[in-house]
This record gives sequence, structure tokens and C-alpha cells, in this order.
Amino acid sequence: MHFRSLQQRLIFLLLLPVAMLLFGVGVAGFISIRASMLQQWRESALFSLERAAHSIDMRLEQPVDGVNLIMGLTDTGTASLDTWESSLRRLPGVVKVDFKLDQELAGFSRGPMMRGAGGMRFHRARIAQVTNPRFDTTFGQSTVAMVFELFDQAGALQGQLSLSIRFDYLLEHIKALDWWKSDTVFLVNGTGRILAQGAGVAEKRTRLGETGDSLERETLKALSQNPSGTVLGAGHPAKRVSGFYRLKRAPWTMVLFASGEKVLFPIFTFLRHFALAGLVCIALVILLIRLVTGRLARSVREVAQAAGEVAKGNFQEVAPSPSRDEIGVLVRSFNAMVQGLREKE
Repeated sequence: MHFRSLQQRLIFLLLLPVAMLLFGVGVAGFISIRASMLQQWRESALFSLERAAHSIDMRLEQPVDGVNLIMGLTDTGTASLDTWESSLRRLPGVVKVDFKLDQELAGFSRGPMMRGAGGMRFHRARIAQVTNPRFDTTFGQSTVAMVFELFDQAGALQGQLSLSIRFDYLLEHIKALDWWKSDTVFLVNGTGRILAQGAGVAEKRTRLGETGDSLERETLKALSQNPSGTVLGAGHPAKRVSGFYRLKRAPWTMVLFASGEKVLFPIFTFLRHFALAGLVCIALVILLIRLVTGRLARSVREVAQAAGEVAKGNFQEVAPSPSRDEIGVLVRSFNAMVQGLREKE
């Protein structure tokens, strides 16, 4: 590379390492902060999703506690099916109670829950299924069915208990959360069917991945393999990120999508400030080079012009330099040489 002046050479040779240093520091800082921000978002998103999932689980736990309570009453021989129904209907969110007993016990479905003086009809209950929400025309709203299997003391299946619970009741707490109102959040089942969506979703959706979005497909694949986690979308940094957390009482998963720019906002702020600081630093380096090398280049140029005149026979001296550095020594040595040549001439 050819330079027309000493100043250009110095500017290039000094700015190149400075620019490389600033670039290296910027890249290292970006990678470090990005990893920190993503980790912070992962922890925050999973914590929020876990709290929301726990809220639904707690509301699904209430019917389980009610059934267990009645099982305790059954041990005393005082509970009947009417007692079951009246007690379970009083639980928050429960709108319907159904029993399905085997043929042998069908005639006793409304009597005391004792087969006789010796034993109990139902000894324990186990959750068999939590269905997806469906619209119930009887109540004019979506309900979820919790199905319990009822066993006798010998462990034989004696019947089923089905509780219909208002779906809005299960979501009542999380609908009041700020991020449910503003972010892109879904409640989905294992196949990706969307059971509920946050207010931040612009259009009505039915299934994850139905629009061909690659991040949604990756998230759907991940939630089928793990109970919780996060997924990064395409781009460096990622344009979009997602997090998911599976419920314990129902086969549903909370899924949250966020913009990478929103998640990594501190990184972009850092990059803008760092770029501005880098430009200011480069401008100061150029200004410093011009101040330092301007006098140097001017003195060298004067000596070069005077040398040209000497070559023509004009013994012209250079104006004395007050500096004591190499340039001052060069000017004084040149003037001494010119005086010597003049005396010889």
C-alpha cells in the first residue's frame, strides 16, 4: 500500500490496531452480555411460566382434595353418593358431577356407600384423565372434565367419577397477569392444539406451527420431549425466542414467545453506546495524530524544499526549530551543512 504523506501512514498504522482492538472488545462484550441476557431471560420466563402452571395445577388440585376428603368420610361409613355430589358441587369452578357405577352396584348408587356391615364400596380414587376444554351448551361455556377411577378395598374398579370444571375458572388467575395481557403466550396440549391464548396475540390461533413458523415447530418438538425449556430462533442474535413449562395435573403446556430485540434490548443499547464511544475514540486519535504529526510533516517538508534549493546552488537555510527532538536536531544539522557549503563556495 502506497501513502502520499507521512501523516497518512501514521493515521493508517495507528488507527488499524485501535480499530481492531475496539472491534475485538465489542465482539467479546457482545457475546458475553448476550449469553448473560439470554440466561436471565430463560430463568425469568421459566419462572413466570412455572407460576402460571402452578396456579392452574392448584385449581385442579381442589377437586382432588375434595375427593380425598370424601374418601376419608367413606372410611367412617357416613358418606353417600348424595354426599359426594353435594360436597363436590360446592367446590369452586365445579358445574357438574357424574357417577358411572358397574351393574352390580347400580342399584345402590344413591344409598349409603357401604356394601354391608363389613366393607366400603369405594376405598380409593385415582385420576384417570383430564380432558381438553370443550364448549358445553348446557352451561354456555367451556368446561374441562376430570375423570376419577373408583376402587374398592380389594383394588377392583367399581366406577368412575367425572367432574366438569369451568375452564375460565382455571385461567382466572393467570388472565390477570401483565405478561398474559401483553406477551405472546399460549396454553397448548401435547399435540400443539391451542387451548387458550394471551391477549397479546393479535389473531385467533388454533395450533402451534400452523403458520409454518420454524420457531413454533421447534418449540412444539421440544415440549414433546422435555417438561420445560427454552428455544432460540434463527439469527445472531435470535430474532425470536420461546420458553415452555408443562403442568403437573393436566397434559397441557404453557408456551411463551418473545422478540429477540426485546429480550436482548440491553445488548443493542450496549452496541449503540459502544459504537458511539468507538467513533469518538477514533476521532480523538485522528485529531491527536494531526496535532502531533502536523508540525513534524511541515518541518520535514521545509527541509526537503531547502534541500532541493541547495541542489540548484541556492544555499537557503531552514527556519530554526525551537524543539529539541529529532526534528530540531535535523533542522540544526541541515542549517550547519548549508553554512559549510556556502563557506566552501
